[in-house]
Amino acid sequence: MRFFKIFLFHPNSLAQLINPFYKIFSYKARFFLKFGQFITFIVMRIAGELIFICSTYLNKFIS
Repeated sequence: MRFFKIFLFHPNSLAQLINPFYKIFSYKARFFLKFGQFITFIVMRIAGELIFICSTYLNKFIS
């Protein structure tokens, strides 16, 4: 409870405590977002190619 009161009366100390964690987290989050976008792009490309191949094969098979 005393711990909480210190932070209640000194909001700056709370900011100093959180700040490094926040910086690390935001950096990692940015990295994972970029990485995720890259993976999504690759998956979409592969899916698009597969759909195209399947549709051409189906067209040949049907006609």
